[in-house]
Amino acid sequence: MNAKALYKEMFKTKFTFEHCWNILRHHPKWLTNNQAKRGKKKGLISASSPGISSSSTAKTPINLDENDNGDTNFVDLERPFGKKSEKLKIREKNFNPLVTILEEMRADQKEERARKADMNEKKYLLEKEILEIEKRKADLEELREEEKIMRMETSGMPLIFKNIIIIVKWRSLKKK
Repeated sequence: MNAKALYKEMFKTKFTFEHCWNILRHHPKWLTNNQAKRGKKKGLISASSPGISSSSTAKTPINLDENDNGDTNFVDLERPFGKKSEKLKIREKNFNPLVTILEEMRADQKEERARKADMNEKKYLLEKEILEIEKRKADLEELREEEKIMRMETSGMPLIFKNIIIIVKWRSLKKK
């Protein structure tokens, strides 16, 4: 029985992928697959396979090579490359020294950015330390001024200045 007729009988529709089959039947994957099946079943497949219902339950052999229009002598057992290996081969074939230079430049830029970030961190810490030192200097200067005022002799001063100095002494003592 013809494979197309059996398909139409089983699925009640015409086989619409014949153009695909004409291309793929010579593909190495199908050739090795078909040769393995031919070795087991000698090119014949039973019409009553499990999972497929048929009106006739008798075993009817189907010859797969019945409508073979092409060259059956074509045998290429080398399997096609996968996507990743194909991409790697294309990259190796199209190796460009400019790509290497660009990658080296990017690595150098990355290192430079890391160095700058490290230097900025150190600069920030130094500036912070300088500010703390300046604050301590200002605090010391203020203490010296307060101490100078505390030691000041007020006996020969006019009353207004004596009162002002007493208020300043009192506030500095209160702060402590």
